[in-house]
Amino acid sequence: MSKEKIKRKINVIRQMISVLQKWLVLVSSNAVIVIIHHTATDRDRTTFASVNSNHRMLGYSKSTLGFHTAYNTLIDGASDVWLARSYKKTGHATMACKSFHIDVCLTGDFTIEQPSEGQLRALEGELKTIQNIYGDYKLKIHKDYTNTLCPGDYMIKYINDRT
Repeated sequence: MSKEKIKRKINVIRQMISVLQKWLVLVSSNAVIVIIHHTATDRDRTTFASVNSNHRMLGYSKSTLGFHTAYNTLIDGASDVWLARSYKKTGHATMACKSFHIDVCLTGDFTIEQPSEGQLRALEGELKTIQNIYGDYKLKIHKDYTNTLCPGDYMIKYINDRT
């Protein structure tokens, strides 16, 4: 290989490194958005399967994990965490949010009932997982993007007390 070809390849590599460095600064300066939801259904009777079936009927696309659930994760009444969409893919439940975000939903209607202690512990675990992947995150609620009661006053109180 000639010296000229090697120099051109080195220049291309330098340009690629420059672009990647700029991208890394941009990505690291913006915390990922985590949006909290509730299902607005009975906390202890709502299952992941029922949410997935409902979202399939509503026309949500199938995730790379094989589910139609619009949320990245769902925390049910038993405090089990269901991963429906990869943490690397934006959630589909908050279409009004145009930035990359992760949708986390808890089963329950938090306008009339409280999330269980187990659900709140599971939520904290999810937030730690997201922080381990992305570093900083901004905690938001569905109501920040749409005229809705979601995620309900009881969850909003928990989030406000947390921050």
